[in-house]
Amino acid sequence: AAGTPGFNAQRVIQDCLTLDELNGLIVNATEPEIARVYQLKRAKLLSAYFPVQRQMELNQTYEKALGQFLATVEQQANISSNHAKAFIGYAQAQPAFDSLKSVIQNEGLRGAVLDLVSKNKGPAAANELKANLGKADQIIGLFGTN
Repeated sequence: AAGTPGFNAQRVIQDCLTLDELNGLIVNATEPEIARVYQLKRAKLLSAYFPVQRQMELNQTYEKALGQFLATVEQQANISSNHAKAFIGYAQAQPAFDSLKSVIQNEGLRGAVLDLVSKNKGPAAANELKANLGKADQIIGLFGTN
């Protein structure tokens, strides 16, 4: 209530004392009509605090939304950082990838390995290896390396 026109520490304390008194009168009222009069007085006193309460609820909602927004921004920053690290890792791994590519796609070496597998494991195993090397060629092609 501080900073709100008409609200100060003295008023809030006075209203607390008045509310305490009204609550006692309501509890001790023997006639329902009299209890209702005190309840209306209490409601009138509390109604002045309603806009302040609503403003506080709006502020809390805003702060919660702002917190969620900041968490989302932080999460996006982490994702961007991870992407940057992945690109750096890819760039640093490129020479090793190029070396692997040159070994896998070396026709002389490929032919010798296929011949060795065919002699030791049979033609079916050599055909399976050849199919797998074809898949490796497709994957290498996806990276678009030289």
